[in-house]
Amino acid sequence: MAKARVTPIKKVTTPRLELTAACVAVRLSRILQKELQYKLTDIYYWTDSMSVIRYVNNETSRFKTFVANRITIIRDGSDPRQWKHIPTALNPADAASRGMRMATFLKMDQWFKGPTFLWESEEEWPSVVKACDNIPEDDPEMKSVVAATVTDESVDIMNRLLNYSSSWLKLKKIVGWFLLFMDYLKRKLKEKQESAKRTQECAEHLAKSKKTKVTVQEEKSRGHLTVKIMEKAEVTILCYIQQQYFHDIISALKNPSKESRLNKSIRKLDPFLEDGLLRVGGRLSQASLPYEVKHPIILPKKCFVSQLIVQDSHESMGHMGKAAMMTYLRQRYWIQGVGHLIKKITSTCVICRRCSAQRKKQKMADLPVDRLTAGEPPFSRVGVDFFGPFVVKRGRSNVKRYGVVFTCLALRAVHLELAASLDTSSCVNAFRRFFARRGHPKKVWTDNGTNLVGCEREMREDIHLWNIEQLHQTFLQRNISWEFNPPSASHHGGVWERMIRTIRRILYSLLHSQVIHLDDDGLQTLFCEVEVIVNSRPITTVTNDVKDLTPYH
Repeated sequence: MAKARVTPIKKVTTPRLELTAACVAVRLSRILQKELQYKLTDIYYWTDSMSVIRYVNNETSRFKTFVANRITIIRDGSDPRQWKHIPTALNPADAASRGMRMATFLKMDQWFKGPTFLWESEEEWPSVVKACDNIPEDDPEMKSVVAATVTDESVDIMNRLLNYSSSWLKLKKIVGWFLLFMDYLKRKLKEKQESAKRTQECAEHLAKSKKTKVTVQEEKSRGHLTVKIMEKAEVTILCYIQQQYFHDIISALKNPSKESRLNKSIRKLDPFLEDGLLRVGGRLSQASLPYEVKHPIILPKKCFVSQLIVQDSHESMGHMGKAAMMTYLRQRYWIQGVGHLIKKITSTCVICRRCSAQRKKQKMADLPVDRLTAGEPPFSRVGVDFFGPFVVKRGRSNVKRYGVVFTCLALRAVHLELAASLDTSSCVNAFRRFFARRGHPKKVWTDNGTNLVGCEREMREDIHLWNIEQLHQTFLQRNISWEFNPPSASHHGGVWERMIRTIRRILYSLLHSQVIHLDDDGLQTLFCEVEVIVNSRPITTVTNDVKDLTPYH
């Protein structure tokens, strides 16, 4: 039995292809052992690849994932002692892997009967090549072991010091105290060296006089940090950072013949060295600006000190935005990729996230079926609410009047009626006028108001009696389904509540345009004009298509 695999389009090394072929051989062996009706006593695997034999017999080295997975398959289905080496000239598998003409293939006895040495005794088999247990060190399939050692302890200590601080000010203070301590040690060492050269009497005399001078001049700087020390600490930190990240650039600037090797991102800044600091050049040397603004200090983006500086400027600027922070930073520093660094700092700032956080909004439920029912006449499903009051003139006195809005839930059309009061009778009359002009709706939605509850009860009783008295064969009165929103839940009636806002805006605009004292007739007329204006509004975005309709249409 034979089985072959096609080489994948993706480039694969030859040892990996040979290892894949070995896996195919193991799977083929499992199929034969399962399907044959007699038990196989001895099974041998022949391969002309020494790399496969080394991989299978290896016990110490670790391989990459591809090789490791296939070695696991091979060793699970076979024993390393079963694998033997066959010369390439005697290997019949080359007929499937390399290909040949059909006439040559039919005459190939190795394919149909196997190699000739298999029909002989084991003493006549090819000599077993002893596989080397040690795989070459340059084998690309072996996992490389990396040993990291710190050669300079001072660099490690400085990095630990820089990463220890949580703010730019604290870091400068720490370095400032170290500088004070170093100056103190240098001064003491210098005193001891001078006192050893002179006699004991002169040394004591000089030591007393010098001690008095030191106490007078430098006692002021002992115990606390000064502005000069803080500036010196800042320069020390920035020089160390630039030596770490821009060592090649600094060495190229010191050697004019290597300036052409500067990185493109650095070359466009026209950098130069001054007092050990790498600064931005440019053409503003004659400008009447501070020296730090004309030539800011260049800093890398992936440095922890740069993050501390950006964080300090963010707090100094009162947690302002990106543009304000960049303007503030460019007055002294030029940080590469500062935009991404500012975004990172502001996104992790607790105060900014707390102040600019959006309020959580309640997830809205699905729209009711009355809002989505299409193909029905206008005002088939209606939402009703009262608004007002409006003061009108009646004779010499002023009385209150109310408006009743009927909103079509599907088409968003509006019908306005005038109610004399909030009692049940006025509510019933408003509904009757609406029914007379717009027809009987199928369903009415209202708030859970006391006047609407009483109106619904009386109208249900009246319509029930009216249906009994005037019921006949040719006409059947349609009953009205009345639904109430939950008590104290005005947000359930958002459809008509939003219409009331639009109506109020138009009413107040018309009423305040001039001083008008309306009566009942004038208020009813005004309601009709507002109704036309509201129904003429566009429902969606206004386009140039003449076929677009409004609720009025």
